[in-house]
Amino acid sequence: MRIAAAALVALVAACGPEPVRRPNVLLVTLDTTRPDHLGCYGHAGGTSPSLDALAAESEVYDDALSTSSWTLPAHASLFTGQVPTRHQAYYDERGPLVLTQAIEGPFERYRVRGLRQDAATLAQILRDHGYATGAVVAGPWMKPVFGLGRGFASYDAAGIREVNGRPANEVTDAALGWIGERGPEPFFLFLNYFDPHAPFDPPPTWRPDLRPVIANDLVALYDLEIRFMDEHIGRLFAALRARGLWDDLLVVVTADHGELLGEHALWGHGFTLSQEELRVPLLIKFPAGDRRRGRRRERAQLTDILPTILARLGLPVPTDVQGGVLPRAAHPVVAELQMTPPVSDRGSFRALYEGSWKYVEISGGATMLYDLAADPREHDDRSRREASRAEAMGGRLGAYLDALQRTAPDAPDHAVDPDTVRALEALGYLKK
Repeated sequence: MRIAAAALVALVAACGPEPVRRPNVLLVTLDTTRPDHLGCYGHAGGTSPSLDALAAESEVYDDALSTSSWTLPAHASLFTGQVPTRHQAYYDERGPLVLTQAIEGPFERYRVRGLRQDAATLAQILRDHGYATGAVVAGPWMKPVFGLGRGFASYDAAGIREVNGRPANEVTDAALGWIGERGPEPFFLFLNYFDPHAPFDPPPTWRPDLRPVIANDLVALYDLEIRFMDEHIGRLFAALRARGLWDDLLVVVTADHGELLGEHALWGHGFTLSQEELRVPLLIKFPAGDRRRGRRRERAQLTDILPTILARLGLPVPTDVQGGVLPRAAHPVVAELQMTPPVSDRGSFRALYEGSWKYVEISGGATMLYDLAADPREHDDRSRREASRAEAMGGRLGAYLDALQRTAPDAPDHAVDPDTVRALEALGYLKK
């Protein structure tokens, strides 16, 4: 018996150390979802019982920010750990992706750049380290043509033709189907829920027991969309528990951006870099053995998610990222909104956060400076009273982003499919 045991020990030693078991990873984005409309961030409307339950098991970041105020650049930052200046997925009047035509003739109106080919994505990295990679997406900017599907062996973008994209019940159904068909290797699954994006139109046959909603109460309808989405996220979580996958699962839930609900006399997103557009929820449920949970006051950004996941998995973080490992991700916190006519006449925006101070500049020359601790809704522009601070922050912002600039690669023009163009028009991104 002792001889057999010794032989077994020798065999194990000869084979090398036992491989480290890496957890499965679930990454979820809640399109257009403001943290202050979730119960775990203080909302009292009963919008998010499933996410609130997740928050009780998670690290919850109270000061999490996007890198932009619309879907494409924000998701590109999430997937690469890079800011928009670096990954270059945004509106560009010289971009190769042609969305529609302005007038009869060869003059293209709306153009964007997709994710750079040389930007490594989280899905690519995990695929290369033995993970099965799958995604189910619901919004038109998530279509494969924009480059966000890189690295996913399965990228389900079916049925994104309607104004409201793909509803939450279909996203959860497709996700559970993919999980049921997976092999023995660890998995990385990305899900994009789209329901809270305007127009706010929850399914007419679905009405939970919440306060009565009148047709023109847009904020209440927005909350109902979140509640509908939350119900089907809860169904996903329950299925993962039933299959014995929950305890060891690494779960990250965030949003690509927020939404203006009448603040600053605006509705929607992608207009400016306001706090209402940039603040996002961020919940990270680590595997049960990690014993990590609770509220976090450290500032976080979408660029931090890739390095944080890779660090937890024991995988190297690419050198070309601007994010860091949470909770102490020390790096400049910037946001960008590259906009050119005819998309917008407002100009392009960029912002820098330092402590409680937020500096914003617009390509036309205007600058703003806010002390968010005293003025969280950004009503008091202090750029003139604090001119030296504004000038210094502007210099640091420019130097940082200028150092990240790269020449945009040439690519042949490519017309985006008509279904995607129609969906973007219906959602208000493109003007007919």
